[in-house]
Amino acid sequence: MKSFLLGAIALIALSTQVSAVNLQFKFDVKSSGTDMYACNAGLRHKLHGDRVCFERETKKSCKPESCKDGKACNCVCTGGFGNNRDGEYRLDYMTAGYAAWDERTNGVSGVKNINKPAGKNKFNTLFENNEMDMTKYTQAYRKQLTSLGFNLGSERYGSEYFVDICFRATQIEYPSNVTLYNLLKRYVTITDIGTTKSSVDTFNGNNAPIYSEEMYQDLAWLEVKSALVCKDKDNKVLVDSETEWQDFSYGQMRSFSNWGTRKDLKKCIVRYSFREANLTGLDSVRRWKKQHAEICTYTSVNEAE
Repeated sequence: MKSFLLGAIALIALSTQVSAVNLQFKFDVKSSGTDMYACNAGLRHKLHGDRVCFERETKKSCKPESCKDGKACNCVCTGGFGNNRDGEYRLDYMTAGYAAWDERTNGVSGVKNINKPAGKNKFNTLFENNEMDMTKYTQAYRKQLTSLGFNLGSERYGSEYFVDICFRATQIEYPSNVTLYNLLKRYVTITDIGTTKSSVDTFNGNNAPIYSEEMYQDLAWLEVKSALVCKDKDNKVLVDSETEWQDFSYGQMRSFSNWGTRKDLKKCIVRYSFREANLTGLDSVRRWKKQHAEICTYTSVNEAE
């Protein structure tokens, strides 16, 4: 009996020394969102093919060289004397506020202002003159526009301008079986604001505003198109496309074809380009009454449903 008790006590003592199973396991959590912002703009005004000369009274074309001494002549011409037509484009310029790009949740600080004149044959851009070359498009990606305006004071219509929208995809890397960005939407609206009180007939002592029923987009024959360039995380170009020009004559909004991809995006540039297509004849002479329009671009990159 004694030996049985001792054995039982030993067994109990041994069982109390056995530990439960224990595991320590760690794992990673990575978080990275997307961002989109206006990042660059450009402006140019190509030289017109010919001058416009007209009689003020009749609005008929005329030749200034036909005016002789002692002969009545009221022939108005655009551009400078002879073949010098620099005056037809030099007064176009753009102005912008910008800051270094930062996380959108951090706000915007250190805003600076910049003014740049129009280029003649090539676009003069705010930050880089590289025509959406994504191998070099680095400085613009590091800037964000806080404001943008195009001031077109050239004698004639014919200005061309654009704004670029930069998209930074999430830094998370995705396997090939994960559905990613399903749809990219883009469209443009234009709203005519009319003239302002600065357009007054001060020559006749009349300080009342001069308003015009004609809208800027109609007078300029404004047209719009959009270009899109996207790269994946291996720096391979997934899309490099450009639409045809469209006008605003049948409505104030123009939309462009959607685009989507199952690839793992790194970044995209969406460019909205505008041009004043009114280039010939007396109608191409820019109106003195100030026109004012507001253009709004809409760009949306959606996750797959």
